[in-house]
Amino acid sequence: QLEVRQALAYGIDRQAIIGSVFSGHARLAGGLLVPEHWCGVPGLHGFDYRPEKARALVAAVKQKHPGLVNSDGLLEFSYKTSSDPTRIRLATIYQSQLREVGIHLKVQSYDWGTFYNDIKQGRFQLYSLAWVGVKSPDIFQYVFDSDAIPPKGANRGRYRDAEADRLIREAGETQSLAKQAELYRALQVHLQETLAVIPLWYEDQYAVTAETIRGYKMYADG
Repeated sequence: QLEVRQALAYGIDRQAIIGSVFSGHARLAGGLLVPEHWCGVPGLHGFDYRPEKARALVAAVKQKHPGLVNSDGLLEFSYKTSSDPTRIRLATIYQSQLREVGIHLKVQSYDWGTFYNDIKQGRFQLYSLAWVGVKSPDIFQYVFDSDAIPPKGANRGRYRDAEADRLIREAGETQSLAKQAELYRALQVHLQETLAVIPLWYEDQYAVTAETIRGYKMYADG
């Protein structure tokens, strides 16, 4: 339900989390690809924090779907994460922020193997994971194509959208890099509008080394 996803997106203050958890060492994300990528979309940064808008959306959803409302009058969803301390801390922040707009997250943390297996099998309502090493726009087919639902790919949220499928397949068939970039940029805008996922942030990559280390190179994709 798009209204639910919009409420979640408007209800999370990503910039505040970047400041408090990452000490500012991250920037808002609008999708899987950074704006500097040859298929990136400058200016695409996701949904701004708008708690009043989130509350209005929650109120509308509660009227349409009273079965989603718990005994405290809040929309309730389970949120799965790993047992990593940073991920649990983030989960509790999401929980606190979303409660302010009328959503209760039932946080469930598991060891990595159990957590990741549940995600791959589609046993979740909400979860978060980080993508690392994303270089090729081919990842959009792997993550968002309706034919990539597990076990065929990583479309774990069972996202199905005819326009997204068209853009993904047309981009994959064209030989022109310029045309590919145009199609993939249109796709990323469409993915944001339909909230296939809620992009959070791009974490900075940094390293601390001894003065004797020479020639060490950082890679922007992590």
